[in-house]
Amino acid sequence: MKKSLAMILALLMIFSLFACGKTDGTASPSPTTTGGTATAPAANENIGYYDPNYDYSQHNFDVVYMMSNTGVLYDMFDKAFGEWAKKANVNYSSFSANGDNDLFLTTIETYASQGVDGFIFDADNTIYPAIVDVMNDLGLPWMSAMAEPLDSNGERAHPVVGFNNLDFGHQMANYVIDYQRKNWPDAKPEEIGMLSMDFSLSPQVHERTVGAQEIWLKEGFLENNFVVVDGASSGVFNAEGGFNLAQPAFAS
Repeated sequence: MKKSLAMILALLMIFSLFACGKTDGTASPSPTTTGGTATAPAANENIGYYDPNYDYSQHNFDVVYMMSNTGVLYDMFDKAFGEWAKKANVNYSSFSANGDNDLFLTTIETYASQGVDGFIFDADNTIYPAIVDVMNDLGLPWMSAMAEPLDSNGERAHPVVGFNNLDFGHQMANYVIDYQRKNWPDAKPEEIGMLSMDFSLSPQVHERTVGAQEIWLKEGFLENNFVVVDGASSGVFNAEGGFNLAQPAFAS
């Protein structure tokens, strides 16, 4: 029985982790990075997650999570940071700029003038160079959440805790290929395809598509059967936006 074209939609979502430790009532320094790899912190630094043996009552910081927009992922991070803050004796609040980049930047300065001690940012990737300038002037600690903060040259502009997204792309393609081999072992190469949901405005998400395509070609599948659709074309990075982009690709 001839196999119909098997197309697998891989919706790429990017997640990062935020880690911060305190030792003396001031924000702990972040690990330095060289060539994309975090180096070990100095011996007197305490960088990590919640430490049940540490007395968090000896300090009380105000931390704000600033989002460029609201959405499912932002809401999940907001809730997670709120729970973390309770354990760490942190006064936590969140703010959404509703897509207004100018408002995002001016609100940072507003919060700083109100005595906020530190920030977590989920900003539009295009304004991280401006954020770096603002935070350098303010001298306050900050971390990014889901996106790696890059400067205008595409280089990392601030230490970040995250994932190897190229490897994630490898894993996704391997999953698709393994699924095909188990379920359609006699399918011809021209009957097998993979659809990758990219988001070109986010270098981290794009790396997943690059990694997936590397494995796809390495395993000998047809290059033209690796189909990429770009969520940045619609500006909507959610399930509905992904479906609207994938539907015409499936149809064709």
